[in-house]
Amino acid sequence: MDFFKTLTLPQVLSHLTESGTISARFEDVPLLDALGRIAASDCLAPEDMPMFDRSTVDGYAIIGRESAGASEAIPGFFQMAGESLMGEANERRIQTGQAVYVPTGGMIPPGADAMVMIEYTEKMDHETLLVYKPSPPGAHISYRGDDMRKGEIVVAAGRRIDAYDIGMLAGAGYDAVRVFKKPRVAVISTGDEVRDAGETIRFGQIYDVNGYTVSARLMALGCDVVVKALVKDDYEMLRETVQTSLAKADIVILSGGSSVGTRDFTARVIESFEGGRLITHGIAIKPGKPTIVGKIGDQFIIGLPGHPASALIIFNAVVQPLIYHLMSHVPTPFVIEAVLSENVHASPGKDTFQMVQLYREASSWHCRPIYAKSGMMSLLASASGYIHMTNEKEGLASGTVVDVYLLQEVRL
Repeated sequence: MDFFKTLTLPQVLSHLTESGTISARFEDVPLLDALGRIAASDCLAPEDMPMFDRSTVDGYAIIGRESAGASEAIPGFFQMAGESLMGEANERRIQTGQAVYVPTGGMIPPGADAMVMIEYTEKMDHETLLVYKPSPPGAHISYRGDDMRKGEIVVAAGRRIDAYDIGMLAGAGYDAVRVFKKPRVAVISTGDEVRDAGETIRFGQIYDVNGYTVSARLMALGCDVVVKALVKDDYEMLRETVQTSLAKADIVILSGGSSVGTRDFTARVIESFEGGRLITHGIAIKPGKPTIVGKIGDQFIIGLPGHPASALIIFNAVVQPLIYHLMSHVPTPFVIEAVLSENVHASPGKDTFQMVQLYREASSWHCRPIYAKSGMMSLLASASGYIHMTNEKEGLASGTVVDVYLLQEVRL
């Protein structure tokens, strides 16, 4: 194996998203449990929404043209003809010169084509209504099908379901939704020096930053972290942990053990299994070149760099696209155009990810590059986002307008 024979980021992503990686699995869950999950099929409106013409205000249903010219000086006169009760059908057709009281959300009686708001009316007596402002046809009415027509898509397959989608689905009568099952992922941190949170550590030891951060990112993406383990730099222990994890998880992610050091066993472990093969031991990317991607049978195993910032950048560039692919989810990245405050150098032949901080100057966004050694989590904690320079770029000049990818998913 030649460590320095690397694949480009597009080549790696092509391998990760090849057909038949992991068979998609679905489940039907109660409506509220669908929050944050990825829809596995299109949810169609079974009926028009709303199912009837309804009022958007408290007031009176009238024939709109009959209120033309109404004013405080010369009000329109209408005969009271009852009311439309909430939750009940109103099939009594309104006649010329009549007005029917309709509360917000109530059904518009047949023949009426406008609502006049209650604050522009006054009851002269029990039978006569004065109208002080004209309401043209269509005023304050939500017509049948205005929200959604029967058969239209309420929530499309591949969409991450949010609270507003839950409301639309409830309005369409859904009490359950078919969603993708959560990908099951094992997270294994390696290293003699790594200790779990809460343990007492000695000088020279470190806490397991990567295991917790990667697990949290996976959970935020909608995964189940079914294994979270710490393994010393021991080949047999690592192989046994990977073997146990493969029985529980769809994907195995390791942090540490991806460099060329003599005590790094990730590549050896992958190749030791029947059907195990390396896709690459190195990606033309900065930071994070010593990243391992392999497969054991149909299951991916990915070795992230040990340095936390590098590990999380590789997670965003490599692992996140794989997770989304498994659930047919295509997120819309939240990108802000900003003016670069200083020159930024790239590594020729590598996709380069440069963290930046956004700031406002006058009426436009600007960004400044922030630098830190790849082991520093504060780099990600303080960054607004990153700029991505593809492998043919040598750098960007100060004053260049760049796309800043924020470190969050925002759907447009």
